[in-house]
Amino acid sequence: MQHASKLKTPVFFIVTLTLIIISCICILIFSEMGVLSKQAYQIYIVILFAHASYQNIVLLRRTKNKNFIPFVLLYFTMVVANFVALFFNEFKLLIPFAIIVIPLTFCVLYILVTKKISYRHGQVFELAAKPVEENADGFTPRPYPVGDAEFSRNEIIQFAKFVTKNLIAMGYVEDDRVYLVIVINEWAYSRIRKPKFEAQSYVSFDYSGNVAVNITKKDYNKFKY
Repeated sequence: MQHASKLKTPVFFIVTLTLIIISCICILIFSEMGVLSKQAYQIYIVILFAHASYQNIVLLRRTKNKNFIPFVLLYFTMVVANFVALFFNEFKLLIPFAIIVIPLTFCVLYILVTKKISYRHGQVFELAAKPVEENADGFTPRPYPVGDAEFSRNEIIQFAKFVTKNLIAMGYVEDDRVYLVIVINEWAYSRIRKPKFEAQSYVSFDYSGNVAVNITKKDYNKFKY
């Protein structure tokens, strides 16, 4: 039996990317009109790529997913290239950067097309939603105990590292249990501080084998009925 999708299509990434592109175009137009200097445009581009480089460094550190390395190298190269263009008005100085950027761009596109970096929170909720029938009073704000399982402390910690690396969930190892937080916002993977678990959708495994699930009201409302 096939089940229709119960999740609304996420638009966060599309909206964010659109806003970045529009802002770049607007600043470029203003610089060409003389409202802003071209130096101001280049400074904006440096800040934009520096932030992107930082975000991907954090993602690489948090997830240990090596597919983020080309993104870090590409964005960092763009930062250095724009710094050179900002202080030295010589085209030949940018040639080495172009030689580096071109293969890195193809590498990044390959990673994106082949979905080697693919956030899987939608698939997690999709699988969880398939057997669920419509229920007007189905939401509960409390973590729901789903049973127990047999695993060692090391096994569940290694499993948390695996799901984090593969962008399935964000693993957090605590003194008494492991939390696998289902991250809806992709940028939350670059969060340095631990989130408040009670405000997140998660699956928890304590070291005695007890398993519990918590779904937030916000995530619950994303299901279609």
